[in-house]
Amino acid sequence: MFLPLSSHVKVILHFLTISLSFAHDFAQALLTPRDLTATSAMSSLPAASSANARPEFDLITRRTCLSVDGGGLRGVFPAAILAHVEQNLGKPISSVFTAGLTGTSTGALIVLGLAAFSRTSNPFAVGTTGVQPLFTAQELVNFYKDHKSEIFNDHCCLGCQDNNPQDSTGHNCTCCSCFGNCLKKMFWNCLTCLGCCSVENCCGLCGSRYDRSHFEQLLRATFGDRKLKDVLVPVQVVTFDLLSNSPIVFNSVDHGDMSMVDVALASTAAPTFFPPVEIKDSRGVVYQCVDGGMHENNPVFSALAFTIENYRKEFGNELDLNSIRILSVGTGRKNRIASFDGFNRSGLCGLVRPIIEISLDGTSEAAHRNIAHILGKNENYVRIQVNLDSQDSKMDDPKVVNHLHGVANQLCSSHTELRMFLQYLSHGQLLPEEDRDNTGNVSQFAQGLLSDL
Repeated sequence: MFLPLSSHVKVILHFLTISLSFAHDFAQALLTPRDLTATSAMSSLPAASSANARPEFDLITRRTCLSVDGGGLRGVFPAAILAHVEQNLGKPISSVFTAGLTGTSTGALIVLGLAAFSRTSNPFAVGTTGVQPLFTAQELVNFYKDHKSEIFNDHCCLGCQDNNPQDSTGHNCTCCSCFGNCLKKMFWNCLTCLGCCSVENCCGLCGSRYDRSHFEQLLRATFGDRKLKDVLVPVQVVTFDLLSNSPIVFNSVDHGDMSMVDVALASTAAPTFFPPVEIKDSRGVVYQCVDGGMHENNPVFSALAFTIENYRKEFGNELDLNSIRILSVGTGRKNRIASFDGFNRSGLCGLVRPIIEISLDGTSEAAHRNIAHILGKNENYVRIQVNLDSQDSKMDDPKVVNHLHGVANQLCSSHTELRMFLQYLSHGQLLPEEDRDNTGNVSQFAQGLLSDL
């Protein structure tokens, strides 16, 4: 009688096994050299612009990469952090983190927007042909603010999940125009859920809470027909393929002909929020994808592997791990997800949402701790993250956007490691004592940057 609920729970429990096998898969991929004969992201720009559109690289930025977590509307937090980076350096992100940009879910939207090129007006001048980033980080902050009430607000009163944004007459789908689908859902629920036809599919318990049609329209209006190869620096997007039951990373090197919109939808298809997405690559290979955050919400290990691969391809030798610099930006994490007593008294119904949140926050924190042990927390690796109360951590609540924007601005003014990171990327040398930060100290991370000059 409760088939949809039990099926949904099985899907959630299935994803709990993903993180157990991901570490093995990643280690195998990282240690095994890959055939990187595909055209690189920079050289795959249109012929008229590829020669001069490439940002100016140096030894530091060529080994400096960016990783951005998933987190829905909480993506305004990393966008604001990166806006601070651009403002301080006077350069676009694509000119600073030239080893590659990696993102999961909302982080995928951010890195695609920062890496894609545009010929429209932009405060940054990149190259001599006028090729510029599609977005500045500040424009991405504005994107979250402008569309915060639209992305997670596309469902009808009977919980219809119509993935077509228009009806047969070409008009936008409304509760009336998709009434036939609602009747079908009502009939099915009469057999399985006592006729329940509640709003948002019982908050995601009996199906996806939101329809992605408006979100897809928004992405198409933003990215148009751009492909993954239409970028200024290498970029990659993390997702999970249900067909192969394995993580998939779509990148501008190996999947340059894939649509940016398709891979963005694939990486943001969070279970209980959006339905899964089926896409194809240029060879006709089919992928049935859900949100990459289910196995790698913090994609810092994928960012590390991507940096090593790209360096190996370009220079023909291995990159010393001690020379890699990674900036990893989170989207906030809950101070506490559930209590011991709450877990002790709850069954499958009560644990569905906490299980998802533990999977997202737990894998993110584990990745942070492990990469810090590998690279050295201060010397090669900087992580920017913030703890959130329950009311500030909802990834689909528009109210969190303005709050997290303010939190990010406050953090930028007090984060010593970030400030030193920006100082040495900007000056490329040890600053005079009077120009240092108010602690008077030079962090190990900053000293590591100097060693590359």
